[in-house]
Amino acid sequence: MKIFYPAVLTAVMLFAAGSLLAQHPELSSYNGAESCYTCHSGAVKFDAKAKAMEIMQTVHYKFKGWGKDVYDSNGKHLIDEENGKWTRYCGLPGSVVSINWLGNFFDGTVPGGCSRCHISDASMNPDQGAAAPEEAWKRIDCLLCHSSTYKVNGVNINAAGKRLSYTNSEGKKVLPYPSGDDLKVTSASITTVPSAEACSRCHSYNGGGYTFKRGLDYLVDDLHYDRGLTCSSCHVTDAHKIAFSRPDPALVARDEMNELDLAKNSCEHCHTDEPHSDGSSAAVLNAHYAKIDCATCHVPFHKGMTNKRFDIPVKVMSGDKFKQWSFKLDFLEPTRPHYKWFNGTVDHEHVKPLGSRNDGKIYPFKLTRAYVPKDKATGNLIPLKLGMVFGSPESSSIEDMEAKIDASIRTGAKLTATRFGFPLDGEGNYTAEYEWVWDEMWGNPGHGTVKEGLTCADCHTESSIMPFEELGYSEQEATTLRGLVTSADGPGMPVLFALGQSFPNPGTGQTALSFTLPRSGAVTLTIYDSNGREVKTLVHDAQYSAGTHDVRFDASSLQNGIYFYVVNFGEKSLSKKMVVMN
Repeated sequence: MKIFYPAVLTAVMLFAAGSLLAQHPELSSYNGAESCYTCHSGAVKFDAKAKAMEIMQTVHYKFKGWGKDVYDSNGKHLIDEENGKWTRYCGLPGSVVSINWLGNFFDGTVPGGCSRCHISDASMNPDQGAAAPEEAWKRIDCLLCHSSTYKVNGVNINAAGKRLSYTNSEGKKVLPYPSGDDLKVTSASITTVPSAEACSRCHSYNGGGYTFKRGLDYLVDDLHYDRGLTCSSCHVTDAHKIAFSRPDPALVARDEMNELDLAKNSCEHCHTDEPHSDGSSAAVLNAHYAKIDCATCHVPFHKGMTNKRFDIPVKVMSGDKFKQWSFKLDFLEPTRPHYKWFNGTVDHEHVKPLGSRNDGKIYPFKLTRAYVPKDKATGNLIPLKLGMVFGSPESSSIEDMEAKIDASIRTGAKLTATRFGFPLDGEGNYTAEYEWVWDEMWGNPGHGTVKEGLTCADCHTESSIMPFEELGYSEQEATTLRGLVTSADGPGMPVLFALGQSFPNPGTGQTALSFTLPRSGAVTLTIYDSNGREVKTLVHDAQYSAGTHDVRFDASSLQNGIYFYVVNFGEKSLSKKMVVMN
């Protein structure tokens, strides 16, 4: 059998092997940090209670944090105030965390609201957490971050499944821990440093679903992961606080850390402010650094959700099986980002980047729009009480669901009236009028870095993707910028051997693999599994002309998992990763 060991796979294997705690014993029972404290207490390696208490001071626990470079709609600087999603409205879920947290959700087959990913079912519930830290630390789920594989009820908590809340014998909503055979598998993958897979099980699904918020998956779409870097390679930690310094309108809360650690979380830390060194165009490309962010060229596409209609209820099905009621969603095939000037400061209330030609750089953004209710009296957007919609039975009619959406709006307004100033009647109910409006959210795609990104021709020909006029350039300036590269050098004349990302990814059914050739020649295209074993040869030594070509195959014939596809052309070969999820 032919075995393939791509450099990326080897690097990932070596790093994973180095981070595993090979001597950690198999766990027979687990109930959060309290179980870890049985062995890890006092001076024995580390104190699990002390570590858990550290976590309770971080964004990952509180959902609040340092408001670096964040402003409100009146231009007030919020850097000295704690900000976060606990009471901040976000159009992606159409609500706020405080009224959709675990203690306010419901049992069933729907993930536990804003709690489904978080590191403790006591995290932000004032009754269980903030008011009783001596008890809350015990519920910190160490394994959720420190195990590469995390299984509950026989399901991997990642792309294939999510934790479902339930009511325990004391009448409290809680999240399940791994047990039995699931715990054996989970404890066998314990790591000293959280793996990228552990981070991804939450961060690839924030905003309500896979790639909803960022539009990209680090494990699938990013060159850095292929080169063996984990999240903590850039996002360094100190006392469980995690560095995040790149400006992003969608990230309004972060851990406060020293400037040295924050500086490590930047492109410049590894690549300097003159990242290009090869070729005659290096000086020209480096000159772009002053006004163009690295991601503008090197994150050329994103995918994910683009529109969410909270006024339109829909049934979510898995094949013929009913899953839940939800809202109408629109998704994009991989598409170009929106480009805007950004000086690193954010309009906190409207989740928008601030900046201009005078003080910013051009950044790429994923624009997500939500059709949401707005109170006519205050002009504030109304958070929905989401469980009233998600928990509805399959037998509900469209009319039933429209009534429940209205009830969820009025309940949400009542519960957040103090925060947002919604008018209530004499009985404390919201009976005022609301209207439907579009709300925009601008986020930095991030984590989709490719080596060969935009070319000069992508921006500086007549078919430029860059909206120069929208960026504030005059008509004459825009015409000049679009004429810097001749049409002979345009996108229709490929000069590089390149391999595109599979589409769709994750693959289900018919999947397309694309490659670009600088000249005609023989091509072989092969798929390998994650162990390097050949699974399928799609093209063998076939002649193709110069240009871009698509090869389609039926991914439903493959088992779910991670695969590599490799294209060979002459003496060169390129490989990429794809996920199959049937």
